[in-house]
Amino acid sequence: MEPWRQFGYLFSLGAAAEKLAPEGERFAGHLAFYPGAFMWPEEMRWSNSPILTLIGAEDDYTPASLIEELSLAINENGGCSKVITYPNSHHSFDSVDPVIFVPNALPLDADILH
Repeated sequence: MEPWRQFGYLFSLGAAAEKLAPEGERFAGHLAFYPGAFMWPEEMRWSNSPILTLIGAEDDYTPASLIEELSLAINENGGCSKVITYPNSHHSFDSVDPVIFVPNALPLDADILH
């Protein structure tokens, strides 16, 4: 397995965006693959651009129910979010590698997060 597939990560260009978009340009849309939806921002401020999230229905690392809840909250707070759930699909559903199960992994359970 490639090392970059072993860990999920999130990054932002932060201050660099100001230099890269001096006229205030913004993204036309946002695409998320199985994001960490258990982490919600303190301020529910969202871009005016649409957000599309792709998730596997059988994902036990990022449960689809968490994605649906976050998408609803985004829409209730002025955002434009849509979720596409792929039936019979696990985390990393877009990988060409076969599904593997990590025996010591601690999957998220939507019920324990509330």
